[in-house]
Amino acid sequence: MSSFEINDDDLHIEVESKLQQVRIYDRLGNPDNYKSAFQIFEYGDRGMAYSINGDGFYMARKHLAEVMQRLGLATLEGYVSDAHAKLITRMLRDTCEVTTPQRGECAGRDFPWIVVRPI
Repeated sequence: MSSFEINDDDLHIEVESKLQQVRIYDRLGNPDNYKSAFQIFEYGDRGMAYSINGDGFYMARKHLAEVMQRLGLATLEGYVSDAHAKLITRMLRDTCEVTTPQRGECAGRDFPWIVVRPI
């Protein structure tokens, strides 16, 4: 897929093929023992994480720095609910620094924007 941009008076649209699907299984890698997944959109050295499902994201927290390093990412960022921001902060406290530098509107609602950096 190629990358392209569209510009007009109201919008700037970028289309890039920079999406990574992260799937988490049990230690044997058996597809029948799927735990969870999330997606990362790469934007330079920033990764926009979204569609986090299941508890595998937290189970794999000790490997998050390695995943980010292999993708060349300094941060994982994104809008999450207030409750999810608290959970991410608590679950990653031993392996990552989690900050909430701002809040913003997403889908018509107010959400915290979190930034995760490996320690």
